[in-house]
Amino acid sequence: MSEMIQALTWFWAPAFLFIIGMFFVLTSSSSKLRRLGKVWTVLSFIVLAIGPYMAPHSDSTASSLLMLQIMGPIALTLSGLYLLAFSGNVAVGQLSRVDRMVGLVTLVAGAAWFVTMHFFAGTPLWHGEVNPYWLVFWPTALLVSTGLASGAGISLLLVGVEREKESRIVIGASSLLFFLTVLSMLYDGHLTTAEEFRSHLWFAASDILGTMVGAGAAVLVFAGVIWRYESGLPEPKSILPPSNDDLEFASKVISSNIGGEEE
Repeated sequence: MSEMIQALTWFWAPAFLFIIGMFFVLTSSSSKLRRLGKVWTVLSFIVLAIGPYMAPHSDSTASSLLMLQIMGPIALTLSGLYLLAFSGNVAVGQLSRVDRMVGLVTLVAGAAWFVTMHFFAGTPLWHGEVNPYWLVFWPTALLVSTGLASGAGISLLLVGVEREKESRIVIGASSLLFFLTVLSMLYDGHLTTAEEFRSHLWFAASDILGTMVGAGAAVLVFAGVIWRYESGLPEPKSILPPSNDDLEFASKVISSNIGGEEE
């Protein structure tokens, strides 16, 4: 079996089915489609998980292996963010203070796990070398997390009501992420050099900037098309004002449906 067929069988096809399955699970109103989506999601995830071992010479399955290698810290990080978000000042479904502390510990543990993977031990490997997708994931994750955290903190401060405490916490997290990014740019990691990190960081920044510019251009084009279409529509026809008969009929209908018996 050629490497192209192996990549299609053990990565691209199950990845496509995984996305379709999640789409059915999250959006479908039919119970049958939701069950089918769950089956597709589980089976495709299993195929993705064993893909690196079934097609070890396909570079595409290196991303599947990276998914397995970073599943632990990602699960801890997302769980911590969920507990922190819903144990704060929310109107419905607020969690307890114990959940807030558990979320903080879980978030710190997930972040420390990622830092350990870069600076100390446990760096994701592929055929004895650093997984190439890790070199893409780690700088991109730092940039995106720093940007989202700083944007959320400023939004809470400017738009939120009585959210100064939460804003300070989020901005503090953004500052820590920025410090970690600078630290990675200056000092070598466990298996990667600072020069390699800087190179992939600039690539990640250009990708993110290009995505933002492309998305903004798409929104502007869509808005321009809608504006052009609506500006070309004819003026709506005006109707004649109600006549005296219409007003008298409306008055009778209103009077027959309101009021009550006087005592």
